[in-house]
Amino acid sequence: MRLVFSAVFEQDFEEMITRFAAEASTEVARRFEHSTYKLIETLLQHPKMGRMRTDLIPDGIRSFRVPGFDRYLLFYQMRGNDLVLLRLSRHHFWPYLFISHFPAASSPNTLQRSL
Repeated sequence: MRLVFSAVFEQDFEEMITRFAAEASTEVARRFEHSTYKLIETLLQHPKMGRMRTDLIPDGIRSFRVPGFDRYLLFYQMRGNDLVLLRLSRHHFWPYLFISHFPAASSPNTLQRSL
């Protein structure tokens, strides 16, 4: 299975780590980063474990809480043999944000870093 980060996910992730470092501490930012990467590794092994989000468009989006940071959700989708990371957000999330960022044929970036 191939792991793919959307550009929007990468932006969300970077903004959250920066915010945690500024508002809490660099240790909290590191824990958030580590917890997110561990969740991604788990999702690669068990991609169907996330909650199917029938309230979001396009179809097939799932979400899972970041361990230790229960207010934060990782949104992802299976596309063929790809696990596509779509968004990372606090749980109060506006569904319409997916529509403008993820048309039927989006071209997310392939993961270039190792987990």
